[in-house]
Amino acid sequence: MNSILHQLYEYNRYYNEQFLGCLAEHEHPAQCRRLLAHVLNTHHIWLRRAQGKPVRLALWEEHPLARQLTLNHSLHEETFQLLNETPDPTLGRPIFYQNNAGRSYVNRLTDILHHLINHSTHHRAQVALLLRQTGITPPGSDYIFYQRGDHLH
Repeated sequence: MNSILHQLYEYNRYYNEQFLGCLAEHEHPAQCRRLLAHVLNTHHIWLRRAQGKPVRLALWEEHPLARQLTLNHSLHEETFQLLNETPDPTLGRPIFYQNNAGRSYVNRLTDILHHLINHSTHHRAQVALLLRQTGITPPGSDYIFYQRGDHLH
Protein backbone atom coordinates (compact mmCIF):
# COMPACT_ATOMS: atom_id res chain seq x y z
CA MET A 1 0.00 0.00 0.00
CA ASN A 2 2.77 2.43 0.89
CA SER A 3 4.41 2.06 -2.53
CA ILE A 4 1.10 2.80 -4.26
CA LEU A 5 0.61 5.89 -2.10
CA HIS A 6 4.17 7.01 -2.91
CA GLN A 7 3.39 6.72 -6.62
CA LEU A 8 0.14 8.64 -6.22
CA TYR A 9 1.86 11.44 -4.33
CA GLU A 10 4.70 11.63 -6.90
CA TYR A 11 1.99 11.99 -9.55
CA ASN A 12 0.16 14.58 -7.46
CA ARG A 13 3.27 16.66 -6.84
CA TYR A 14 4.27 16.55 -10.50
CA TYR A 15 0.90 17.68 -11.85
CA ASN A 16 0.45 20.37 -9.23
CA GLU A 17 3.80 21.73 -10.47
CA GLN A 18 2.69 21.45 -14.09
CA PHE A 19 -0.53 23.35 -13.45
CA LEU A 20 1.25 26.04 -11.43
CA GLY A 21 3.81 26.38 -14.22
CA CYS A 22 1.01 26.73 -16.78
CA LEU A 23 -0.54 29.52 -14.72
CA ALA A 24 2.83 31.27 -14.49
CA GLU A 25 3.15 31.21 -18.29
CA HIS A 26 -0.34 32.44 -19.21
CA GLU A 27 -2.86 35.08 -18.28
CA HIS A 28 -5.52 33.08 -16.48
CA PRO A 29 -8.72 33.51 -14.50
CA ALA A 30 -7.96 34.31 -10.85
CA GLN A 31 -10.18 31.39 -9.87
CA CYS A 32 -7.50 29.02 -11.23
CA ARG A 33 -4.95 30.30 -8.73
CA ARG A 34 -7.53 30.21 -5.92
CA LEU A 35 -8.44 26.59 -6.65
CA LEU A 36 -4.82 25.44 -6.67
CA ALA A 37 -4.16 27.35 -3.43
CA HIS A 38 -7.18 25.56 -1.97
CA VAL A 39 -5.72 22.19 -3.05
CA LEU A 40 -2.49 22.99 -1.20
CA ASN A 41 -4.25 24.43 1.86
CA THR A 42 -6.37 21.29 2.09
CA HIS A 43 -3.26 19.12 1.79
CA HIS A 44 -1.72 21.11 4.64
CA ILE A 45 -4.82 20.80 6.82
CA TRP A 46 -5.18 17.03 6.40
CA LEU A 47 -1.46 16.44 6.80
CA ARG A 48 -1.46 18.42 10.06
CA ARG A 49 -4.44 16.45 11.31
CA ALA A 50 -2.65 13.19 10.51
CA GLN A 51 0.50 14.42 12.26
CA GLY A 52 -1.38 15.80 15.26
CA LYS A 53 0.10 19.26 14.60
CA PRO A 54 -1.62 22.65 14.58
CA VAL A 55 -3.11 23.87 11.29
CA ARG A 56 -1.49 27.07 10.04
CA LEU A 57 -3.35 27.72 6.77
CA ALA A 58 -7.00 28.55 6.12
CA LEU A 59 -9.00 26.44 3.71
CA TRP A 60 -9.38 29.19 1.09
CA GLU A 61 -6.29 31.26 1.92
CA GLU A 62 -4.71 32.70 -1.21
CA HIS A 63 -1.00 32.56 -2.05
CA PRO A 64 1.10 33.93 -4.91
CA LEU A 65 2.20 31.30 -7.43
CA ALA A 66 5.78 31.24 -6.14
CA ARG A 67 4.53 30.47 -2.63
CA GLN A 68 2.26 27.76 -4.03
CA LEU A 69 5.24 26.07 -5.70
CA THR A 70 7.14 26.15 -2.41
CA LEU A 71 4.13 24.81 -0.52
CA ASN A 72 3.63 22.04 -3.06
CA HIS A 73 7.21 20.90 -2.61
CA SER A 74 7.27 21.08 1.19
CA LEU A 75 3.87 19.43 1.65
CA HIS A 76 4.82 16.52 -0.55
CA GLU A 77 8.17 16.12 1.21
CA GLU A 78 6.32 15.97 4.53
CA THR A 79 3.88 13.46 3.06
CA PHE A 80 6.72 11.24 1.83
CA GLN A 81 8.30 11.44 5.28
CA LEU A 82 4.98 10.40 6.85
CA LEU A 83 4.69 7.48 4.41
CA ASN A 84 8.28 6.41 5.04
CA GLU A 85 7.72 6.45 8.80
CA THR A 86 4.37 4.63 8.65
CA PRO A 87 4.47 0.85 8.27
CA ASP A 88 1.71 -0.58 6.06
CA PRO A 89 -0.21 -2.16 8.96
CA THR A 90 -0.61 1.23 10.65
CA LEU A 91 -2.02 3.02 7.59
CA GLY A 92 -5.44 1.94 8.85
CA ARG A 93 -4.97 3.69 12.18
CA PRO A 94 -7.68 6.13 13.20
CA ILE A 95 -7.09 9.86 12.97
CA PHE A 96 -9.28 11.89 15.32
CA TYR A 97 -9.87 15.48 14.26
CA GLN A 98 -12.26 18.38 14.10
CA ASN A 99 -13.40 19.80 10.78
CA ASN A 100 -13.36 23.53 10.04
CA ALA A 101 -16.82 23.87 11.63
CA GLY A 102 -15.57 22.27 14.88
CA ARG A 103 -17.36 18.91 14.48
CA SER A 104 -15.42 15.86 15.63
CA TYR A 105 -14.72 12.97 13.27
CA VAL A 106 -12.49 9.95 12.92
CA ASN A 107 -11.13 8.50 9.67
CA ARG A 108 -8.40 6.05 8.82
CA LEU A 109 -5.07 7.53 7.73
CA THR A 110 -5.24 5.64 4.43
CA ASP A 111 -8.68 7.10 3.68
CA ILE A 112 -7.37 10.61 4.35
CA LEU A 113 -4.37 10.05 2.09
CA HIS A 114 -6.58 8.75 -0.73
CA HIS A 115 -9.04 11.61 -0.20
CA LEU A 116 -6.26 14.15 -0.74
CA ILE A 117 -5.38 12.63 -4.12
CA ASN A 118 -9.03 12.65 -5.22
CA HIS A 119 -9.51 16.19 -3.95
CA SER A 120 -6.45 17.42 -5.85
CA THR A 121 -7.51 15.68 -9.06
CA HIS A 122 -11.02 17.12 -8.79
CA HIS A 123 -9.82 20.70 -8.46
CA ARG A 124 -7.11 20.36 -11.11
CA ALA A 125 -9.91 19.26 -13.46
CA GLN A 126 -11.82 22.44 -12.58
CA VAL A 127 -8.71 24.49 -13.33
CA ALA A 128 -8.25 22.63 -16.63
CA LEU A 129 -11.81 23.51 -17.63
CA LEU A 130 -11.32 27.18 -16.74
CA LEU A 131 -8.09 27.27 -18.75
CA ARG A 132 -9.73 25.63 -21.78
CA GLN A 133 -12.57 28.16 -21.60
CA THR A 134 -9.99 30.95 -21.97
CA GLY A 135 -8.19 29.24 -24.85
CA ILE A 136 -5.28 27.80 -22.87
CA THR A 137 -4.38 24.13 -23.24
CA PRO A 138 -3.89 22.74 -19.73
CA PRO A 139 -1.40 20.01 -18.91
CA GLY A 140 -2.73 16.52 -19.62
CA SER A 141 -2.86 15.00 -16.17
CA ASP A 142 -4.35 11.52 -16.41
CA TYR A 143 -2.71 9.16 -13.96
CA ILE A 144 -2.24 6.50 -16.63
CA PHE A 145 -0.32 8.98 -18.80
CA TYR A 146 1.98 9.61 -15.85
CA GLN A 147 2.47 5.88 -15.24
CA ARG A 148 3.24 5.28 -18.92
CA GLY A 149 5.91 7.96 -18.70
CA ASP A 150 4.21 10.34 -21.13
CA HIS A 151 5.36 13.25 -18.94
CA LEU A 152 8.99 12.36 -19.71
CA HIS A 153 8.68 13.20 -23.41
